[in-house]
Amino acid sequence: MKRMILSIMTILLIVLFAVNIKAESRQKTGPDLAGKYELPNGVIIRLFKVENKFSGEIVDVTEFNGGQSKDINNPDKSKREQSLIGKHIIRNLEYDDKTEKWTNGEMYAPEKGIWVDLEIETVHDDYLIAKGSKFFFSKKVVWERI
Repeated sequence: MKRMILSIMTILLIVLFAVNIKAESRQKTGPDLAGKYELPNGVIIRLFKVENKFSGEIVDVTEFNGGQSKDINNPDKSKREQSLIGKHIIRNLEYDDKTEKWTNGEMYAPEKGIWVDLEIETVHDDYLIAKGSKFFFSKKVVWERI
């Protein structure tokens, strides 16, 4: 009898283990955001994945504020002479499989020198819709994939 119970428990553990592995493999990773985008302010960014989150850096400012290349609005005066090119302005975007959106991100807005909360609401082949929020204010914008 003990042998039979032990065999049944072993089979149950194997089945539970297999079900858990299958559930983990179905976990969504979200649409791929990797690539270059032109923002409405003229800044061109590159989004890239770091582990399971997306980050982004500025790669071109030719069309931003008349070609403004320095971080002149940074609240830290010691950083106002730093180049915007290569500046990491997006961090911690992670996919929420319940809402099917990229959430919990932050984005630096160089025209104001502030960090805002960032969510990617919709992803299409040639553009995405991003929502930036600060306190009670929010704004949705289109980022064109280039």
